[in-house]
Amino acid sequence: MLRTGISHFSGPAISSALLLALSTSAVARSDEFPMRIHSEIERIDVQPDGTATSLLHMELQILTAQGVSAAGQIPIPYRGEMQDVVVVEAYTQKPDGRRIPVDPNAILTRQIPDASAVPLYLDVMEKLILFPDIEAGDTLVYTARYLDKATLFPGHFERVSAFSPALPVDSATVRISAPRSLGVVVETHDVELHKAGAGTNDVYTLHYANAQPADDDDAAISALDRIPRYFASSFTSYNDLAQTYAVMIQSKISVTPKIRAQADSITSGISDRREQARAIYEWVNQHIRYVGIEFGEGSVLPHDAESVLNNAFGDCKDHTILFAALLRAKGIDSKPVLINAENGYSLSSVPTTAQLDHMITWLPEFAIYADTTAKGVRFGYLTTAEYGKPVVIIDKAQPALRETPVLTANDGEITYRNSVKLDDNGRYNSEGSTTATGVFAAQLRSIGHSIIERGPDDSAAILLKRRGFVNATGKLIAPAPAGLSPSYSVESKFSIPGPVRIRHMEEGLRLMPVAGDFLMGPLRNGNLRDTDATPCYGGHVTEDLSLEFPATQSLVQLPDDADVKTSHLHYTSRWSVTGHTVSVHREFVSHIDQALCAGDVRKETAAALARIRKDEIAPLSFVLTSDAAGGAGTPQNAAGDD
Repeated sequence: MLRTGISHFSGPAISSALLLALSTSAVARSDEFPMRIHSEIERIDVQPDGTATSLLHMELQILTAQGVSAAGQIPIPYRGEMQDVVVVEAYTQKPDGRRIPVDPNAILTRQIPDASAVPLYLDVMEKLILFPDIEAGDTLVYTARYLDKATLFPGHFERVSAFSPALPVDSATVRISAPRSLGVVVETHDVELHKAGAGTNDVYTLHYANAQPADDDDAAISALDRIPRYFASSFTSYNDLAQTYAVMIQSKISVTPKIRAQADSITSGISDRREQARAIYEWVNQHIRYVGIEFGEGSVLPHDAESVLNNAFGDCKDHTILFAALLRAKGIDSKPVLINAENGYSLSSVPTTAQLDHMITWLPEFAIYADTTAKGVRFGYLTTAEYGKPVVIIDKAQPALRETPVLTANDGEITYRNSVKLDDNGRYNSEGSTTATGVFAAQLRSIGHSIIERGPDDSAAILLKRRGFVNATGKLIAPAPAGLSPSYSVESKFSIPGPVRIRHMEEGLRLMPVAGDFLMGPLRNGNLRDTDATPCYGGHVTEDLSLEFPATQSLVQLPDDADVKTSHLHYTSRWSVTGHTVSVHREFVSHIDQALCAGDVRKETAAALARIRKDEIAPLSFVLTSDAAGGAGTPQNAAGDD
């Protein structure tokens, strides 16, 4: 349903692009909202086989010119192979009651823009309604009927939706009627729910209204973890979901002669089983192009392993199936795993795939998770966003619900060094290096690939321009990544003809987060409250920055050292002066056994980050020495600004 919110793509929906336009346009005063939902009514009639017929009626009033731009054309996404959608009526209603109908030719059927051009995924479609003669004050009205031709999982029904708290909504009602024998259960959060019986059916009625929309949302975790939402499903448990899905995909993991030959070729000369698994992982990671289609969009069925091998591309499901078949050819067991690869950290008690948008692999023999779609990530590691997540293991026997491990301080380190030399005329040269190990090496390798593709000069120019440096020239020097090495480094250098005024310690061309940022929450997000949960990770960041200033100047005052410590993090900065060089050594270490900083942990972390932020921008001030002749000219650039 996404009209007022976001949808799992399991039924009628306005696209997430429209939701983004609506939500980000919202401001504190209700009379300045670009639009409001007058009425939204959806009736969902579920059949015994899990298919459903839905009728949606929507009345959306446009309040501002911005609203005209955002909602003048309303897209309704659907799965072409699994649904039919008919727009029953659509018109623009003027304040005086006049109705201007949408011309049938102005209701377009097309593949969703930006969907993959690869023919495997052409079933992701949308109806685009182009409303005529829209002005502020008008109301857009449409009714659409959706008919399921099939379900994602045969014999099962699931539906999920969330309502944006940043939009004014007078009334939104959803009515789900399903055969009692199907066992549909509904879970809601901040949405009214009433259950009743009607003959052999269970009827769930949900109601949502939002007279006082919230300010713009700058939260760090998924909407499906926190905003008004509902989940409906006929699965009895996540074990039920996993077992159903395991049966659907088991035939796709076939060890054909071609698959066996490929596995033998990849592992030629390797006898150790873990090394065989590593070699197969790296081959799939580097040779099978990833075509990113979220789990749940289009069919949940992957293509068979040999087809993926022949095509040399595929989505996460296809990657997992090919990896599994190649492993099986060497007698190595693996299990597909459903996970949220973005910022979702919870699963509803009602089992659905809505919060599971990605598929990776569990290798029980080695007790590790692996994601072959994660370019540059070494075997044994995941992307940072995949740590500390609830997962569903797809198997017909073992328990489905698990969790990936949390990221520890031993899993990766970032080291940054930068030195600046400032001369008498305010000109300076900067040289730096960034090194990342473990899980963070993949992020730096990805940056390195981009630098190589763009070129060292242009890559540096982008960062210099972003910092506002005038007439600066520089280079970012990234070596071609040699496989999936445990560490990776990038060098940087640039110069500014000057004169330059130094206000804070110059940081150079930084490519990775500063010490204190990211691991335990964002350092500079001023809109994030200390009550807002944030993803948190264990890690270790060190940086050494130095500035050599000319003999004609002297440092007014050295910033104070900092020592910030909580139960989960420790940050230190140590300042020193040797001759005419001022230096700072900063170090940040975090240890946490949970994926989210919430409650008291988040409050103490937010307070610590505020102290770290002050240290990061500790002011530096220089004055001319008494025997200095002349000045350094008029500064044109400000180094070290926020």
